Amino acid sequence: MITTIPKKAVLLLASVLVMGTSASAATIYDNSVHDTTNRFGPTTEFGDEIIFAGPERILTNFSFEFWALNNNTLNPVGFGPVSARIRFYLNDGPLFNGYGTPNSKFYDSGTFFVGPPTDRATFNFTAGLDFPAGGLVMPVISNMTWTVQFTGMDGDDRAGLDVFYPPVVGTSPARLNNQIDDYWEFNGTSWFLRTNIVDMSFAARFEAVPEPVTVVFGVLGGLGLLVVGRRFIKAGK
Repeated sequence: MITTIPKKAVLLLASVLVMGTSASAATIYDNSVHDTTNRFGPTTEFGDEIIFAGPERILTNFSFEFWALNNNTLNPVGFGPVSARIRFYLNDGPLFNGYGTPNSKFYDSGTFFVGPPTDRATFNFTAGLDFPAGGLVMPVISNMTWTVQFTGMDGDDRAGLDVFYPPVVGTSPARLNNQIDDYWEFNGTSWFLRTNIVDMSFAARFEAVPEPVTVVFGVLGGLGLLVVGRRFIKAGK
């Protein structure tokens, strides 16, 4: 027997296939609440290995907090053309002390201008502007590393990230020991895990939506229940 699906259900399925990632984004990592008031700003590429809290992997929003200061009191406007660059990696590289190093890069913002000196500001990356219109597909099972590198500083310029800890969504694991959260640093040739006297986790937030196929299967499951329901209704008549 041929079963027909109601026209409204077909339209609903079509809209899901078209819009896909337009569902409300879920926060899968958030380290923007507990400010330790510590700051960190080397000139090398450095970043934080994190573990996401949810299964969503289409990144629609990413933000990080930074600072950029000019320490020359005699020429406070003489701020160099400071730029930043964001990268996302899988930790599938050669082991360092038993832990996979950042290796497979799946996002690179390229260098972008930081702007005038600021005691604290936030950069926001969004789908359709910094990421593809449907969001950035992240091939991440659980953990990844995001990094930043500041360049273009004059001798008196400084730029870096604010240290927050602990995250309120997701985790930032301590790889070298179980007490002090560490961070990754790239010296131009190799990656190293570094520690400090405080937990080193940087202010950032990730928001994502499910992969479109997950949404479609959810709708298809609902349509299946709808069809079964219609059958039961017919059988009861």
